[in-house]
Parts: sequence; C-alpha cells; structure tokens
Amino acid sequence: MSGPWLAATDVNVFTPLRNGKPAKYTYLETRFTLPKSWPAKRVFLDSPKPLGWLILNDHVIQTADWMKSLDISGLVLKNGENVLRWAPSDLGFKREYTQPAPELQLSWMELSS
Repeated sequence: MSGPWLAATDVNVFTPLRNGKPAKYTYLETRFTLPKSWPAKRVFLDSPKPLGWLILNDHVIQTADWMKSLDISGLVLKNGENVLRWAPSDLGFKREYTQPAPELQLSWMELSS
C-alpha cells in the first residue's frame, strides 16, 4: 500500500505506526491512490495472512478466515484517494490489538473476454 499505516485508538484518533512494530490500536488506517492508467481490468487486495475486517471507502467487508485475496475493483475510486481501515479477523472492531500492520498489496489481473 502506498500510504503509511496509522494506528487508531478511537474513531479518527491516529498515531503513525512505526515500520513493522506492534502498537496498541482498535483499527489501522491507510490511504492510497490508483495509477492514472490501470495496468489491468481488475484490482485485488492481497495479503500473506487472512484479510480480516476491512472498511474500504465506507464499504464494510468481513472476509472468511481463509481469505487472503479480495477483488476490490468495484469498491475503489479510480480517481482520488481511497481510505482503507483494517482490523484482525478474530473479533473485528471490538477491542485493542497489538499486532503489526498487515502486508497488504494491490495486484492486477487482466480478464480475457
């Protein structure tokens, strides 16, 4: 993800998260923009670990415990800033965590017609 992760201790109360260091938070937030020309028709959010709970541009998404990839093509803004909030999958946005930020990446896929 292009933007830094921010640790939220309450709604919109943030502190910057240090590289790979755990911190206390209720959820994490980052912001990103897409390239001016998409390299493919679909964009996915990928992680080496389960995605957990996400809020992407005000869309709440609870992923299955095994999900490590999600098609977000219809949820992202092509032009402008996208806001992504994340919490681990065990209890969603219900308690404080101390896990490091997830290693989320955007990936592109060209679909044949």
